[in-house]
Amino acid sequence: MKWRARSARPCETATLEMWLDVMYHSVDAVDEGFHPRHNHNPAACVFYVLFIIIGAFFVMNLFVGVTIDKFNEMKEEAASDRGEVGGSLRTSTRPTSTLPLPLRR
Repeated sequence: MKWRARSARPCETATLEMWLDVMYHSVDAVDEGFHPRHNHNPAACVFYVLFIIIGAFFVMNLFVGVTIDKFNEMKEEAASDRGEVGGSLRTSTRPTSTLPLPLRR
């Protein structure tokens, strides 16, 4: 039972769900079998803040970057299967704007 409660804390913190409550309980924790003391271990705050910065933001950016790269790779593959040259980055041969032709008199 104790193992399940301890293993849920990093997951709870990484998902940013109720992580402040977990951090405050960690700051007040003394040792197993003892009553909590107010602000007993303030260094635990540093751990949780660093864990949030590294775990939640950095790893999330890596995950999003890999997902976008794979999506672009699949889009280029689909474009090459259809016979398009250069996939989605090809340039058009049509003019981008239509200018009126000068009138001859």
